[in-house]
Amino acid sequence: MSRMDEALLSVAASMLARPVRARYHEQWLADLRDAQEVGLPRAAVVRGAIGFALIAVPREVVVAELRASIGWVPITAATLAVLLPLTEILFRHQYLTGGTLTNSNAGILASAVDGVVPLLFPVLLVLVGCFRLFRELGDRFVVNTRTRVRVESYVYAKLLVAVSIAFVVFFAATFVAFTVSFVVWPAIGNPGVDTTGTLIDGRPWQASDAIHEYTFTQLLAAGPMPFGIFYSVWVGLGAATLTALGMAGLLIVRRPAIGLAVPLLFVIGQHATVILLGQDRLSVLNSIFPFGYVQAPVIVGLAPLLTLMVLVAGLWVVLLRRVARLDALS
Repeated sequence: MSRMDEALLSVAASMLARPVRARYHEQWLADLRDAQEVGLPRAAVVRGAIGFALIAVPREVVVAELRASIGWVPITAATLAVLLPLTEILFRHQYLTGGTLTNSNAGILASAVDGVVPLLFPVLLVLVGCFRLFRELGDRFVVNTRTRVRVESYVYAKLLVAVSIAFVVFFAATFVAFTVSFVVWPAIGNPGVDTTGTLIDGRPWQASDAIHEYTFTQLLAAGPMPFGIFYSVWVGLGAATLTALGMAGLLIVRRPAIGLAVPLLFVIGQHATVILLGQDRLSVLNSIFPFGYVQAPVIVGLAPLLTLMVLVAGLWVVLLRRVARLDALS
């Protein structure tokens, strides 16, 4: 049995009520040990345990957390997340008035999600997903809550709701920008799109060249919609991952204000470090918004964020095993 599998089973067991926790944990470890003999993938045992544990988290706790997460700060931040890309198109680049020209609709989308959007991305996502936990830690709300709700259920519900909201908001914001770029813009005559330009090698631009324009636009070979859905999911996963990092920061760092800033500090620090090392392709920010550089293979574009996902997941495995002993929650 791998240590990671055992750690995940420990996390799943900790999500259960204390009277049944040891019994299920022992059973799952036995299932994991005997999985190979009965031809069952060990990953299936782990997935089943985690799925069972998630269902075991009281639904009313999750529903209450979801309702409480709807406030003027996250709503304002979510609205800005949707409007900023559109503002980039209409006012900064002024495609409608001919202020900027691009060769393709992929260029319209690149303008929408490049520029100021990546800079504000980590700020908006913590306001969308992490602000409620930040406020509760500052008000000592958690200490009072522990007398009514198991701290494990409290944290699991918060993490689940926070990453889900962040994913939905930033998936929606990106898909709106894609829809405007690839559906609305052609419908109004593609203002600002000039396909008569030439490439660096001197040959005329062709519609098929958009496939080679930016990282991830390779997927345009399957059609605009698959590309739009994939990229929207990708940005949503980036938002969910950094939100999980922010939630972890709030639980680890003694000062909530610094914990809330962890995603922003990480993104800026990691981006600056790889740029100084001449490895801009390794930037997590460039992985989420890869439109400022010459096209790279899809796997190169995916690698930095996928690596961060694994690291953040590992961090949460450790945190969830020790959640009852965290200073921030006591």
